[in-house]
Amino acid sequence: MEFGLVMPQHGAFANRASLERMARAAEDTGFASIWAIDHIIIPRPFVERFSDRVYGLFSTLGFLAGITDRVKLGTTVIVLPYRHPVTLAKEMASVDDLSGGRTIYGVAFGWIREEYEALDVPFARRGARADEMLRIMDRLWSDGPNDFKGEFYEFGDFAFDPPPVQKPRPPIWIGGNNERALERVVRYGDGWHPITSARRPGSVQWTVDDLRCRLRLLDRMAEEAGRDPAGIARSLHATLAFDIDATDFLGDGYAFVGSRDDIRRKLDEAREMGLEHITLNPWYTIPGRIHEPTVDTAMATVDRFVSEVMGEYAD
Repeated sequence: MEFGLVMPQHGAFANRASLERMARAAEDTGFASIWAIDHIIIPRPFVERFSDRVYGLFSTLGFLAGITDRVKLGTTVIVLPYRHPVTLAKEMASVDDLSGGRTIYGVAFGWIREEYEALDVPFARRGARADEMLRIMDRLWSDGPNDFKGEFYEFGDFAFDPPPVQKPRPPIWIGGNNERALERVVRYGDGWHPITSARRPGSVQWTVDDLRCRLRLLDRMAEEAGRDPAGIARSLHATLAFDIDATDFLGDGYAFVGSRDDIRRKLDEAREMGLEHITLNPWYTIPGRIHEPTVDTAMATVDRFVSEVMGEYAD
């Protein structure tokens, strides 16, 4: 099992020093990957959840690539329709090339209508638009020609260089939790990367049974499509928090929360289900209580995970 760590990219604690501190700590302590989120703007109704401060995704990835040598650089997740597919493919290929082939691209199509509207991107049929974008990126990262004519995008052939270092492309891990998302994984993706979090408006609440059912469904869909299920990576982005009442914090949801033994039990379940990569998010809030995470509190959580838990599970 591999572990990733979400970086301090948004909120009052987001700055150069905190990003550098956590990225280097992650690399030094054996994490396999570090991860950045994708919000271009934060609509006012969502400021309490995400803060009004967030660094641009690809600027952050470039910075992280420059201060690390080994860890993979992940996105959790790129909201595909926010950018033109040619622009997006260029940014993704450039970071993969400049980092020496260290990227993992989690992608999805988002759910915040207000963010779409602010960017003047149609919210309707965003899933179909995202599917077409995935086809375009594969075409641009191939040997050419690069011309394309689809429902949403059309362009002629042009030079596109450099391509990604990783061949035939960087790993594409599809986010989302419904059956349509799993279909997209089988058709377009190299892995599944759902996100679960603490109980709060708009968050996804997973149970162990939810995950087991969806992972079994993913296996069945892959087999029916003629794909080897073992060739599809299984990931999970979830909250990490010690010594918090898991019932109050999560309801019936699934995350790595509670005592050291609670977190170990959840990791045992994750390993038994076949989850291979766990992306841990220490930037949690406590519902009903004032709790503003800081770099120091997040680092304390990470240090405790490394010293008390990770060694028993990391590959």
